[in-house]
This record gives sequence, structure tokens and C-alpha cells, in this order.
Amino acid sequence: MPLDVEKPLELAAKPIRAMTEFNKLLLGLSTGAVVLFINIVISLHSARWISAFLVISAISFGVAAVCCLRLLMRIIEIETIMVEAIQDTAEDWRSKYVPRVVRCTEQTTYNAAALQVFFVTGIAFAALFLLAFWLVH
Repeated sequence: MPLDVEKPLELAAKPIRAMTEFNKLLLGLSTGAVVLFINIVISLHSARWISAFLVISAISFGVAAVCCLRLLMRIIEIETIMVEAIQDTAEDWRSKYVPRVVRCTEQTTYNAAALQVFFVTGIAFAALFLLAFWLVH
């Protein structure tokens, strides 16, 4: 790959870094929610049906955290492929790296969709818990 593409690749890396930071934020929110909700469920002496909302929410946030970790691993893999492509001087470098990037992109899209579903589910069940707790108490 010619050296004159370093600037475009640097520009391409900016969204990847932004996505990494965003995923770190979601990971922190998800894991924090799991810890907080488990603590609340243990300390609360409410009806089981009310606590069930929070348990489902905690499980959803836990799965979202796992999706975040998988997404971060895919981002690292894409960055690694980009670095390898920059260093490759072969004429057919595209045939080597494009399929790998496509595969990683497909997996990233799947992981991002799963993350969104579980994160929103966690928020929804936390809201249901608050509503049920408010109605009962």
C-alpha cells in the first residue's frame, strides 16, 4: 500500500476511535447497572414480581456488557487489519485484507445490533421496576 494513503487511513481511524470510546461508555454503564441492580435486589424486600423486573434488567445489561466486549474485540481486529494492510507492499493486498474487513464488519454489525437490543431491554425493565415499585409503595 502506498504511503500517500496514510492521511485517509488516519481519517478512517477517527470513527473507529470514537466507536471505541462510545463502547467503553456503554460497557461502564452496563456493568455499573448490573452491580447496582444486584445490590438493590438483595437489599429490597419487595414482592418477587417487582424484583423480577430488576433481575431481568440486570441480566439484559450483563448480556449488553458481553456484547460490548465482543464489539471492542472486533474493533481491535479491524485496527490490526488496517495496520497490516498499511505495511503490506504486495500488489494484491486488497484480495488479502478486504475479505477480512468485510467479515469483521459483518460481525461488528451483528454485535452492535445485539448490544442495542439488550441495552434497551435493560432500560425498559428498569423503568418497569420503577413504575411497579412506585405503584406498590
